[in-house]
Amino acid sequence: MSAVYNPNGQTFATLEDQYNIRIKDALKQYKSKFHIKFQKFDYEQQIYLSPDAKTLAILILDIPIHLWDVNKDRRMKTFIGHLVKNRVNHTQTRLYPQLQYDSVAFSPDGKHLANGSLNGKIRLWNLNNGKLIRSLSDQYGFVTSLTFSTDGKLLASGSDDGSILVWNIETGKNEPFLAERMRGISCVSFSSDSKMLVGGSINGDIYLFDVEKRDTIKPFTGRIAEISHLMFSPDDSKIASIGWDGTVRTWDVETGKQIKTLAVPVSINTNDYWKEILFLDNGDLIAINSEYDFIHLWNVNTGEYVKMLMGHASHLRSLSVSAKSKTLASHSADGTILLWDLNYVFNTIH
Repeated sequence: MSAVYNPNGQTFATLEDQYNIRIKDALKQYKSKFHIKFQKFDYEQQIYLSPDAKTLAILILDIPIHLWDVNKDRRMKTFIGHLVKNRVNHTQTRLYPQLQYDSVAFSPDGKHLANGSLNGKIRLWNLNNGKLIRSLSDQYGFVTSLTFSTDGKLLASGSDDGSILVWNIETGKNEPFLAERMRGISCVSFSSDSKMLVGGSINGDIYLFDVEKRDTIKPFTGRIAEISHLMFSPDDSKIASIGWDGTVRTWDVETGKQIKTLAVPVSINTNDYWKEILFLDNGDLIAINSEYDFIHLWNVNTGEYVKMLMGHASHLRSLSVSAKSKTLASHSADGTILLWDLNYVFNTIH
């Protein structure tokens, strides 16, 4: 599939096969657009949308974390912390010497924000007053991933030291979740009932854990490269992962068997990889983010490529979806953030 915009940017034409050219209205693809102005933009740009889709947390390397009011299009608060003096020995420190933050997570009720850092510390913030609630520190490596349980009582963190810790938010205590083969945790995710936790690693391993028993349930095999993102389907029956091998793979949670492999288009940029996935439309669709300018939607059940969301003028950096409303946020390297009305998107597909 290829596409081209007209000079005024209001419409674009897509060549979907050798016989089918469609003219579409670019302005109706998303419901709002705003431009975030900072002094610098780097490769590691991330956005996180609050459950009610009213707030964005914006994370760009050594720049402090900024909270953005979506409705008023203005900055609300700035969180400054993790003044890193003694840096751990991590690959990212050589690539980005000023890196302090990486992972961020909103609590399900939208009242708290957790963020991890290069020095292994996690900070929990009160979003109402902007004050630090507590600092959590038991991991010795770079905190790569954070995720809250559905009830907001637990916080799981993954680190490049190979550890997964599950924290009790009220007490600040943690329990370790370990698997022998995992070397460098790249992502973690709770199931919707918070009874299971899945973790992915830089060596391609995926392990499923029982949260209550604090034990390994099973490994999922089949990946051959680093996993950049994974998550449960809304009904917890599937796990989907994406990584540096250019594929999205889904597994059956009960049997541990691989269901489908979605081979995504290959970029002319050999450094390109597919780095984020989101289950949408009650788990029937997967949204994929890569170094392209587009968001790609796939049908999970059939493996069919169903839609391309277009609107950004430069490479995508991050995707995030609100938990309580049908809103998808996408962030581009040109500094723009688009908010997509998923109800509209789903209606154009079904």
